[in-house]
Amino acid sequence: MKRALIDTNVLVYFLDSSSKYHLWSRQLLYSKSTRFFTTSKNISELLCFLSSNKQESYDIEEALLLVNTISRVFEVLYPSLESSQKCYEICRQVKEKGSKKFGLRIHDIEIAAIGLVNRINHIVTVNVRDFKDIPDVDLISFEGSL
Repeated sequence: MKRALIDTNVLVYFLDSSSKYHLWSRQLLYSKSTRFFTTSKNISELLCFLSSNKQESYDIEEALLLVNTISRVFEVLYPSLESSQKCYEICRQVKEKGSKKFGLRIHDIEIAAIGLVNRINHIVTVNVRDFKDIPDVDLISFEGSL
């Protein structure tokens, strides 16, 4: 069975029935051929988004309930010393490819590192550019597997 990490944006679209990615994310995440995981970083990002979205903000209790439900449905992976070391290694590799600024990308690199040390190299995302130059990562996106 394939194992894949779910990026925060896919969780957001899964919950947002008005999104053009909603149906795609639901069909994908209900797939029985893949075991899905997420990270504590994704859960934190989702909680931040749900409680601060200008269009449709949830109160903190609703947001916590949604995040708690998602945490029970998908196994949540946590950072470790090994994933931190992998994160630093990926930063060096991405820098060698010409990236000079990391900014918020460091979060995506950390998410990828957590997956990789848990032997998960597939990442489901709509934001392909966030992960495209990270070594050993295979992306599954709205456009298809890349």
